[in-house]
Amino acid sequence: MEEFKILSIDGGGIRGVFPAAYLDYIEGKIKDKGRIYEYFDMIVGTSTGAIIALALSLGISANDILKLYEERGKTIFPIRPRKFNFGFIVPKYSNTKLKAELKKLFGDKLLNDCKTRVCIPTINITCGKTVVRKTRHHKDLEHDYLLTAWQVATESSAAPGFFPAFEDGDKCQYIDGGLWANNPSLIGIAEAYKLGYTLEQIKILSIGNGSNLIHKDGWKYKCLGLIGYGTSLVDITFQAQSQGVLNIAKYLLKDRFDRIDIKLPNTSKYFFFSKFGIDKIGSVVSLKNFGKDEAKNTIISVKAKYFQNKVTAFQPVPN
Repeated sequence: MEEFKILSIDGGGIRGVFPAAYLDYIEGKIKDKGRIYEYFDMIVGTSTGAIIALALSLGISANDILKLYEERGKTIFPIRPRKFNFGFIVPKYSNTKLKAELKKLFGDKLLNDCKTRVCIPTINITCGKTVVRKTRHHKDLEHDYLLTAWQVATESSAAPGFFPAFEDGDKCQYIDGGLWANNPSLIGIAEAYKLGYTLEQIKILSIGNGSNLIHKDGWKYKCLGLIGYGTSLVDITFQAQSQGVLNIAKYLLKDRFDRIDIKLPNTSKYFFFSKFGIDKIGSVVSLKNFGKDEAKNTIISVKAKYFQNKVTAFQPVPN
């Protein structure tokens, strides 16, 4: 029976270091030194996972992706965001540096240049619609493939409270797809089904970026309002959504769904702020080590299941 292999990567800001480090180790152990995209029929990613998914699909090595986080994380998430603004009224960060780094990474490459099928969720807040940006892997897809990779990545990464919405040339504004599809595994399943594959043919390697769903009790937490939770509410939404999708995907695919993730240490010192928040660049070294260690622990089973044979080369549907 023909398989349809999907790589799914969660959103989570700077915690994208974890999947990048994990895939860097795996890519270094592939016997023919091939690229990750050569082993998957589709790659789906949200927010920081969108950046990784697009980069992988364009043939960029996992090591170069990891370097982006290590070397440019401080530029994208400066230590002193907008004069100590905490994102309560306006976003903590400008997206100018983010866009500049993504343009540098992707150049003028389009979705149509991707070497495998890609799906990237975002939200069009101008129209009030969820959106999935897609390569032209079906005859009905007539628009997204003409978009630049950097734009699609920026749209999906515009986390409310952290970055402003991305505005395109038509004055439409887009925000982080993690608000509805932080774990995009179900998007991958639905898209494969639309392409004619059965659940029995679909296989997913889903990579998170460390989970530690914020759990607080006591009077000082139950009385919090929106300002009290601040931007941590975005992280709670991302992680809760990921957990919900995880349960459904496992139910649908059973042993054909493999989840790579870790439980992050509880390092909160003040109120609900954690070392592993989605903009905490001080966590980069730890996340890299976690990713490499998890890869060492799972490489035998993951290689056997996903990296034995390359998939058929992807060819976009002619326009």
